[in-house]
Amino acid sequence: MIGLQWIIMAADAAITLSATLNSLALGRIGRMKSQKRPLGINYPPLTIVVTAHNQAEELRKHLPTLLLQDYPSEFEVVVVDMASTDETLPMLEKMEEEYPSLRHTFTPDTARDISLERLALTLGIRSASFPWTILLHAGCRPASPYWLRRMGEAMLKDNDTRIVVAPVCPDHSEKGDEYTTLWNELLWLSYAAKHGAYRTGACNVAYRRDLFMQHHGFASHSLLAGGAIDIMVNHHSVSRNTAVTIRPESLMLYTLVAEESDVHIMYMETRRHLKCHHLFRIQYAMVAAALPVSVISTVATIIWMALHAHWWLMAAAALLMAMQWGMYHRAYARSVRILGLQAPNPFAHLRAILIPLADMRAWIRHRIMGSKTFRKKFV
Repeated sequence: MIGLQWIIMAADAAITLSATLNSLALGRIGRMKSQKRPLGINYPPLTIVVTAHNQAEELRKHLPTLLLQDYPSEFEVVVVDMASTDETLPMLEKMEEEYPSLRHTFTPDTARDISLERLALTLGIRSASFPWTILLHAGCRPASPYWLRRMGEAMLKDNDTRIVVAPVCPDHSEKGDEYTTLWNELLWLSYAAKHGAYRTGACNVAYRRDLFMQHHGFASHSLLAGGAIDIMVNHHSVSRNTAVTIRPESLMLYTLVAEESDVHIMYMETRRHLKCHHLFRIQYAMVAAALPVSVISTVATIIWMALHAHWWLMAAAALLMAMQWGMYHRAYARSVRILGLQAPNPFAHLRAILIPLADMRAWIRHRIMGSKTFRKKFV
């Protein structure tokens, strides 16, 4: 008769194996074919739309990195001022004298029945001089002077491409913010490459103006306070019209304009309006649970084996956990390096154990907050 210790060991091994397979989803970006630079292409002219609200200092620092991009075709930068009360307007007027490709517009004070973020993006896209627009906010800065080239190359993937999704990472952030942001980015980018974008990062999305007009912009979710780009891309993105660029030069660094916890709670409301994409939701849940469930299972197994003096089985359980942790680290690190970032040390993955807890906390806070919290006219 099979002893209880062997049943427990087999169950722990099955959980560890399942967790390992699920965690490999973080490594899909690292396993994608390298994107070679095309030769002899005609880069498309494009417009960079930047939204800003009382962010004069960020604009002063980041606009030159956009305006001085090494790009072999025409491009312009349109800044949309969202009712700023600081020195944003005079600063932009002064910079326009120095940079001919920079211009600005603003959201009118009389705007009603639409969030300022959506109105600003609408004005920016409508005023664009070129068919392609790249959507950013004032806290964004490209990691490379060749960022615009890589975005332009992705736009030419094929004739059906209407949306380009590129990676983002917090700029000068706490390591925890960087880890969890990249954790999500690895899932979003790999899903977008295969199925179409479920959602995007904080910025760094290219969008065809004709697609925006075809779907009447933000008409289906104009009153929501957050999730403007997320919902728009989610509703309009499919595999045939979406391109993903993972070259290191395409990375965009950004500064959070709100607390990470507030952004997370706002997303809990945003996701109610996303298209189903059940495959992504299931994948997210399984990957998020993989490491915590495996650790809990293995620790419980080790304790039980130690209490019953099954030393060899205890060592085997510890070895399985070490192997699973190593596979998890390899998958994450390989994908992060593909994006041109430094891989974390293996102990950084302790933060992955907290992701399900953070999701649960955000869900609880979202449930007890009033619905008016998520329906505002301001930023």
